[in-house]
Amino acid sequence: METFNVNLTNQNRVVPGKKGITVGELLRSYASQFGFPCNGNGTCGKCRVRVEGEVSPPTENETRLLSAAELAGGVRLACQTVLRGPAAIEFAEPSGGQILTEGAGEAVALNPLWESKALAAPADWEECARQLNLSCPPERVALEAIANAAPASTVMLEFFNGRIIGAINAVEPEVKYGAAIDIGTTTVAAYLVNLGTGAVENKASCYNPQARYGADVISRIQHAAEPAGLEELHRSIIGAVNELIGQLIRSNHLGTEQIIQLNCVGNSCMLHLLVGINPAALGKAPFRPVFTSLLILTPSELEIAMNPKGAVFILPGIGGHVGSDISAGALVCQLDPHRKELLLDIGTNGEIVLAGNGDLFACSTAAGPAFEGGRLSCGMMALPGAVTDIGYHGSELQVRTVANQPPLGICGSGLVRIVAELFKRGVITGSGGFANDCVDPNLDLQAKRYYLTRDENRPVYLSQEDIRSFQLGKAAIRCGIELMLRRAGILASELETIYIAGAFGNFLDVADLILLGLIPEVPPQRVRTVGNTAGVGAVQCLISKIRLQELLAKTRSIQDVNLAEEPDFMDIFTDSMLFGEE
Repeated sequence: METFNVNLTNQNRVVPGKKGITVGELLRSYASQFGFPCNGNGTCGKCRVRVEGEVSPPTENETRLLSAAELAGGVRLACQTVLRGPAAIEFAEPSGGQILTEGAGEAVALNPLWESKALAAPADWEECARQLNLSCPPERVALEAIANAAPASTVMLEFFNGRIIGAINAVEPEVKYGAAIDIGTTTVAAYLVNLGTGAVENKASCYNPQARYGADVISRIQHAAEPAGLEELHRSIIGAVNELIGQLIRSNHLGTEQIIQLNCVGNSCMLHLLVGINPAALGKAPFRPVFTSLLILTPSELEIAMNPKGAVFILPGIGGHVGSDISAGALVCQLDPHRKELLLDIGTNGEIVLAGNGDLFACSTAAGPAFEGGRLSCGMMALPGAVTDIGYHGSELQVRTVANQPPLGICGSGLVRIVAELFKRGVITGSGGFANDCVDPNLDLQAKRYYLTRDENRPVYLSQEDIRSFQLGKAAIRCGIELMLRRAGILASELETIYIAGAFGNFLDVADLILLGLIPEVPPQRVRTVGNTAGVGAVQCLISKIRLQELLAKTRSIQDVNLAEEPDFMDIFTDSMLFGEE
């Protein structure tokens, strides 16, 4: 195959290109954070790049999704553009985005799986076992410490998960750390926890590199079915986990061997891909995961860069697409089956847990990527330039963006804010269409677009299709809530608390959620945004083995509900498309 140079201009480097591959295939190798929301099918128009050189002419998909001005300026879709010779490529890379790592949660008493115990130098192992009341077998490292101990000295033994992992002839061992990883479809968050104090000493986050294979769970499942697809998805998330752990230990001047425990949470598909298990069963009825129970793996099994004597804990999920991220959230929020409470984690894979009348129910909803800026006409992640809010000074439209940069697109929280504001102003009707009698200089009824900016090269607008995408996601979530309430025999007005978890909820106005009918109409003081409860739950299970046991028990008590099998599903889903409360 003919090779040639390709200049990645914004990275200021030259890489080898091969004749006949697409720009997208090249970027998957050399720009891991570059995303392909539709898995390179040429339907979303999000993989825009600027290309100069020897490439194929625009495809039908490109002429449909790109404006004439964009095409004239060299803008192309990476997944559609085939390299035919030397070229220069300019593309946007995620940086400085809003990824939530904070979350609510009560203080937890320190009781980790890692501990150290000191004893006066024993004469032999039997004396050591008697002093510490041990039932575990001896380890060579402990026997060596006993043999080398000076009279009247102290021997310090280190234990992890009931096993001796270290022994030193000193007063204090080197402190060990745990890492908690929340693997979302769009973002990955990591927490560094001092197991000697229970303190979260550092945090790091990144966008999920699997996004280059598709923005949502279904796209990932489809890619996993392709030759080498599962391995690509598995390797990309393992790489991200190792990179985040590396960032944490470098920032805190630690050694890799000081990370003794890794707790991972995520939806069912993300955890299957982390472990390297084919998620195909999650893509077809009855949507049964291969595993939901707690997995304890060695670092070498997943090739995680940490202490080889430690362990990787894949925290338990509930069933279907309801993973350990929402079970960890239920733990953090202390959902009580005897109180009427709702936990809602809004994202690409919207998950719900309802407590009440002695039961706990959970379900997942195919909310889709619109809530995280995916598959919108001008959608993007919450990066600098993403529109987060709009307002009006008289009749003049004012646009707010991440980092106060010029508008480049619309992120998920911005979508909700825009739709709510336009609904209040009568630009959008209750059925979701643009009002035909609306007079607004920013509304183009013929094109069915509401313009936030009219930049000739990159206008930012909300289209009718975008509103429909939002309605579908909103209807999926609200339908899930209504069906769960019916299953539990609870009225929406009886809900004592609605917890909204995840990054999406943290950047929203509760009034907008109620106005658009995404959540039931309850007094606003009953609605609490609780941040990244998935990550907090994983941290709590590092700090306390009792908390881990509580998670196992709570997970077993939650009933998984398959919404598609519920009576009146389609009727309630259709009704939930409308804006406003009935």
